[in-house]
Amino acid sequence: MNYNSGQSILEVIVALAIFALIGAAMTSLATGGFVALQQGGEYIEATALAEEGTEAVRAIRDGAWNENIFSTSSVSSSSGRWIFNGEDTTETIGQYTRTISFDDVCRDGSDNITICPGSYTDLNSKQTTVTVIWNTRVGISNTVKRVAYITNWDSQYWVEDTNSDFTDGTFSSSENSTTLGDSDGAIILQELSLTVVSEGSETDNNGGAFSISLSGTPVSGDLYIVFLQSGDIASTWTQTSGTTGWIELYDSSGGAVYYKQLVGSETPSFTSSSGSRSGSTYLKITGHENPSIQAPEVSSGATGDSNAPDPDSITPTGGPKDYLFIAVDGNTDGRRTVRSGPGGYSTVVKFRTGGGGAGATGGHAYIHTTSSSEDPGAFTLSKSAPWETRTIVVHPSTASPGYASSGFYISSDFDTGTASVFNIVEWTESVTNVACGASCDVRVQIRTAATQAGLSSAEWSGPEGKDGDVTDYFIDPSGELIHTDHNGDQWIRYRLTIDGNGTDTPIMEEIRINYQ
Repeated sequence: MNYNSGQSILEVIVALAIFALIGAAMTSLATGGFVALQQGGEYIEATALAEEGTEAVRAIRDGAWNENIFSTSSVSSSSGRWIFNGEDTTETIGQYTRTISFDDVCRDGSDNITICPGSYTDLNSKQTTVTVIWNTRVGISNTVKRVAYITNWDSQYWVEDTNSDFTDGTFSSSENSTTLGDSDGAIILQELSLTVVSEGSETDNNGGAFSISLSGTPVSGDLYIVFLQSGDIASTWTQTSGTTGWIELYDSSGGAVYYKQLVGSETPSFTSSSGSRSGSTYLKITGHENPSIQAPEVSSGATGDSNAPDPDSITPTGGPKDYLFIAVDGNTDGRRTVRSGPGGYSTVVKFRTGGGGAGATGGHAYIHTTSSSEDPGAFTLSKSAPWETRTIVVHPSTASPGYASSGFYISSDFDTGTASVFNIVEWTESVTNVACGASCDVRVQIRTAATQAGLSSAEWSGPEGKDGDVTDYFIDPSGELIHTDHNGDQWIRYRLTIDGNGTDTPIMEEIRINYQ
């Protein structure tokens, strides 16, 4: 028998099986290699897209830090520059979906990055995460992420924090302090020392009722003193119907003085018993003692007929204080003029009715001084005339320290030197008393323009930008982003709105405006 033939067939079958296994393995290896190559290419593309997204964010940052306002946004190219497409947008690039998200960067007391909230949020830093997702096959996706920190490195600050920085601004019921806050200059509400805020004079050529328009924006709590003089030495004065609450200090020789701590704006009116011509002067005073506690006081008075009316002396109740002394002169002769007041006193606030010998002239002058008594010097008239003079004293408030309840401060103009991006406004503030709480507050607005002349007509705005909303304020002293509406302007000015409780004041020690 021939056994070699059977053995050859078996060998062939085994060989074929081996070759089949090897072929399958080779095919699987080849297919896997092709898949690996494809997936590797996709990963490289996804990585490139993620890195491109990070670089796009950096490019936007370099152009305008204040455009980094989104929590999630895609990017695109417009006119040769990268831009954000808006909140909650994503970008599809072929089979890839790219999303860019932003997170706040928080720091601890040593300025190291920490988990939010930390000691403060760093407005000059952001954490950006670029995520690229694509499907490798149905139901299975792959993801590439790139995380980076971006910072507002290419910028500078306009800083105002010293006495010399603030003195060239405009104050309204506010002032510059070198004793409160950091002691090198700070904006506070005006301290209510005994002060003459405004003054005025009026004449009435018709005689009879005399209505007085009080200037200086009369508000509740202001003390007004009105000085009246008729050309008739026998004339007396009364309050006209509708005018109430004014207290008479004296009424003599055709002249009278009334005062009132206002409870609101008003136009008082007084009536002379004579039809002769009459005139008046008046003062608005703050920082005074409440008249219900200590009213203004007046001297006995002096009379004469000369060109040197000489007020008599007065010794106020209570000993030496930081008083306001007022010298008053009234003349029943409209041909004369009050030329000057007592030495060392303010410029005379005066009036002249005309009307010859039947008219009236008069005036007052004041001095702010600490004394236990005061005897003013003489006024000077153009010629001799009948006169009566008095000395009035207003007591200072016993409240300590006492501040205006609200006020403003407007800075000088700042030139960045070129069209700029205004990024962040932040400031340092404190209070004279933490118990003042929410009543003590500083709010900030800015106005910007391409030219300095344009600042005067630019609108005041807060973080919402140039939207016409005059109640929009920056309110967070740790910093807020400035709206992109201001990008491209060169000049900037800021305004502080300061609120207090009448007893305490906020203290704005330093303000910083970041720009690039």
